[in-house]
Amino acid sequence: MLCRKLSALSSRHKIYPAHNPAFIRRISGPPEAKPAQGGIFENFRRWRIALFSRFEARNPSNNLKKKPPEQDTFHFIIHRLSDLARIAQALELPSNVHVEFLDTPQAVESAISPILVPQDAEIEDSSNILVSMDTERNIMRAIGVSVIQLAFHSTPERIFVVPVHKFDSLPASLLETFTSKRVIKIGNQVNSDLSTLQRQFKELQQTKSFATVDLQAFCLERGVIRPGDSAALQALLVKALGRYMNKKPHDYHNWEGRTLSKIMLNGGALDAYAIRLIYEKAATQPIVPLVHYDTQPGTAVNLLGRIGWFNELVARGRISPLQPEKHDSVEVKTPDRSRLLVDITELVYPDQGAMFYPLPGEHHTHPERRRKPAVYTLGQLHSRAGNTPLKVVWPISSLELSKVPERAAEQMS
Repeated sequence: MLCRKLSALSSRHKIYPAHNPAFIRRISGPPEAKPAQGGIFENFRRWRIALFSRFEARNPSNNLKKKPPEQDTFHFIIHRLSDLARIAQALELPSNVHVEFLDTPQAVESAISPILVPQDAEIEDSSNILVSMDTERNIMRAIGVSVIQLAFHSTPERIFVVPVHKFDSLPASLLETFTSKRVIKIGNQVNSDLSTLQRQFKELQQTKSFATVDLQAFCLERGVIRPGDSAALQALLVKALGRYMNKKPHDYHNWEGRTLSKIMLNGGALDAYAIRLIYEKAATQPIVPLVHYDTQPGTAVNLLGRIGWFNELVARGRISPLQPEKHDSVEVKTPDRSRLLVDITELVYPDQGAMFYPLPGEHHTHPERRRKPAVYTLGQLHSRAGNTPLKVVWPISSLELSKVPERAAEQMS
């Protein structure tokens, strides 16, 4: 059924062209609302765009909107079906994982205190304890969070859901969990969560720093995601494990009720469980060097551009030997040292916009267009450069070190 639907989509280029904004809105939609459909079709859209780009490269005289050879389209989709199937798998809590609702200080102490005390006398007190954590809060809550979810890695079969909105002060074991340097808190935007808790509980206000691992930064360091990729937990889960969380927003509207439904308990626990799985997957990967402002000139790099949730390869090049103050009226050296001038050697996706190169005379009155002015594409900049080698200013946050041998420079001729 999935194959037939995708084949039908691919055969209707004139009705639903890949670059038609209405088509993109129709098939992708907000991934949070329909994660399965959004994930599948967003990836399908990206692959369609990549297919069109390769077709245009082989047939430069053809318009991009023209239908590519049917055989190419069919084989292209077939080769990607395994990836689509992986993304279509929902993440669920295993049957051996138990969700515990700790709604009193006594319940918190009974469950968490034994985990913080080494059970083996040979284990040093300084040994680290890993805990994946997430928080939830009602929209109307002005300060703090409503619920905390904790998944200690030493007890993978237990996940705790703690309604801290019921507590006037933090139980001792929770306080130790947050403040102890040997308890490593892992989470998506975990530092922001802890800062929010500091404003909620005065016991935390004297703590200057916390022992944390930011999940997005950790995944970036290990090459699970690319620079500039979405930091949403759903996106990290797709990248790391090829899974999604099938959660309906209307099921999670009140985190401060007297009791929480089974759907809410499992949904909250699933976030902490997903964080643990993503961390454990990323921890198996080697550290990937990142591009910095002082990276050696001449280093081969990939230029990335946002398509959907993720940054995709749009061009290849090398860091220019000279980094002037400006190039082509675009600032290179900025106070935050966030840009580099790159010599382009290959265009992978010529239709990618170059964010620092606005089109002349673009003065939009529409609010959305004012937020995102029209810019030159890389292909347009290449045409404008003529016989001169193409150089572009690109944000460092969207550069990565090249992992493959560079294509011959004559591809840009």
